[in-house]
Amino acid sequence: MGICKKGDSLIINPCIPFDWEHYMAIYQFLDTVYEVNVYQEEAKTKLIKSVYCDNQLIPTNEILMKNDKQHHKIDVIIG
Repeated sequence: MGICKKGDSLIINPCIPFDWEHYMAIYQFLDTVYEVNVYQEEAKTKLIKSVYCDNQLIPTNEILMKNDKQHHKIDVIIG
């Protein structure tokens, strides 16, 4: 799936079959939930176009996790 933990970070390098449009994974970090959604656009390339954390565009595919007991939504657009 292309999601791995490194220290207190999630590194997202999506690996998705060409015929999938989307996949979702839930990662539990202590008392905090990270919901990762990967969306594949029509171009069908594996390049990351954008990453959002809680609807805020972020400049990297590395998510620094905090144990704030919240539910965080990560959206990754590839294509």
